[in-house]
Amino acid sequence: MDNHVQATVQARSWQVRRDARAARWPLENAARTALIEGKRAITYGRLINEACSLNGYLTMAGLVTGDVISYQLPNR
Repeated sequence: MDNHVQATVQARSWQVRRDARAARWPLENAARTALIEGKRAITYGRLINEACSLNGYLTMAGLVTGDVISYQLPNR
């Protein structure tokens, strides 16, 4: 394997390990506060549950990976 290919494989392997650690962190810290707005706080666990619920709804609505969706937040 030439040096460029070996470096690319090592870089991608590091990226996968880093991404896996980043993905586990919210699960391992589910009770910690993720977001605060005014007096309202949301934990990582609740945020994960809300994201999974939204994923399920969008999947049931027929969306698949690669589809584009948009959401407009209200002005204050």
